[in-house]
Amino acid sequence: QALGLNEKQIKIIKNYETKGGKFYKKEDLKKIYGISENEYNILEPYIRIKTEKRFDKKKPNIAIAETLKPFEFNPNNLSIEKWREIGLPDKIIQTIKNYEQSGGKFYKKEDFKKIYGITEKIYTALQSYIIIPEDTIRMAKFYADTLKQFVLEINSADTSDLVKLKGIGRYYAGRILKYRELLGGYYAKEQLLEVYGMDSTRYNGFINFVLVNPDSVIKININKASIKDLIKHPYIEFYIAKSLVIYREKNGKFNSLDEILDVDLVYKELQSKLVPYFTLE
Repeated sequence: QALGLNEKQIKIIKNYETKGGKFYKKEDLKKIYGISENEYNILEPYIRIKTEKRFDKKKPNIAIAETLKPFEFNPNNLSIEKWREIGLPDKIIQTIKNYEQSGGKFYKKEDFKKIYGITEKIYTALQSYIIIPEDTIRMAKFYADTLKQFVLEINSADTSDLVKLKGIGRYYAGRILKYRELLGGYYAKEQLLEVYGMDSTRYNGFINFVLVNPDSVIKININKASIKDLIKHPYIEFYIAKSLVIYREKNGKFNSLDEILDVDLVYKELQSKLVPYFTLE
């Protein structure tokens, strides 16, 4: 607060730290959502980071590959005890279990390489021992053929449509719809990663079968909207809304959406996110 960061920026930083995030170099601060290039340039000369030894993720995995004791196994729903017998560390085993709980399945040997922490050396050591049953392979082909004919437009979909997507039950369908309502519609597929609780594994499982019609997005009239109207949008916090209204009162109506970048507290990334939701009339 003493540095001049607003409450939203501080909350994002603290959430990042709570989840295990750490700043190893000055530039890492730029990755924080809401920290503009201008703000970073002001803070950069004052940032001090204590030098410490970083954990090298590659070396331990090389050692793991050399100490594995594989036997023939089906990676689908293999017990934690069996994974430990093979020699995988608990961290990688937990990643596999998280993948399964998110609806992930290994349909072919190569799918095992998608697991975070499975290096090329580990995969090579285990590849010849991986056994995928024929019925699982046939199921994968059937699933792929079926989904080729199924494409969902996310802005017109309802719960019954969304639950047809891989990894999406009624709980996540509800979250997708709720966030769509707050936004006023999705203009890009990537916004689905902003849905609370959405992880990349779940997202990658269905995103190829989703289309977005940006024309259906509900627009906000930037020349008439009040602060109260603006802060209803999840991309606009109070001080941004206030700056937009003050700029309009001082300079008159916006003649171009490019002018948004001239507003205090609005940076390039935020402007790009807001433009699809704004209209001049």
